[in-house]
Amino acid sequence: MPPFFLTPEQKQKVLLVHEPIPISKFAEALNAAADLECVQKIKATDLTKWLVQKGLLQEVVRNDKRHKEPTANGRAIGITSEWREALTTGAHYLSILYRYEAQQFLLDNLDSIPAE
Repeated sequence: MPPFFLTPEQKQKVLLVHEPIPISKFAEALNAAADLECVQKIKATDLTKWLVQKGLLQEVVRNDKRHKEPTANGRAIGITSEWREALTTGAHYLSILYRYEAQQFLLDNLDSIPAE
């Protein structure tokens, strides 16, 4: 099956939202607009890998745990982060969120993001 892509008409159907959302929710919005009988799904990891390559996210190690956080350039396009607490375990984790502007940036650059 061919890799993920959206036609210009399908891109217009992607629902961008004004509240900051995790990358998994944005990937769901992209997949909802695609014809998944004809192309592979795009994964959140495809998007974050590209953002790291572009210098908009960086991988850091804190307390022996690896995670990603936005760079200054990432924050400039609307990528934010906040510490959250997991409901089930009470563990704290850094949640990366994508404001409307960051969602639009990803949608505008979708054709250059390789899907694996």
